[in-house]
Amino acid sequence: KNFNTFINDYRIKEARHILANDRERRYTIEAVGEAVGFNSANAFYRAFKKFTGVTPSFFISQLSD
Repeated sequence: KNFNTFINDYRIKEARHILANDRERRYTIEAVGEAVGFNSANAFYRAFKKFTGVTPSFFISQLSD
């Protein structure tokens, strides 16, 4: 892994943790991306899909199942 991959992997793990524990949906997906260090929503969506294979919205939808 290069450094950027390592950092983004860590950021996505943290984002997954935040999303999984935000049952009241207090935070938007964009706010979570910003909180873990992404500069844009687009960059967050792309990285999330790359590392998890699903979009943030799909990830959230699977939490309630």
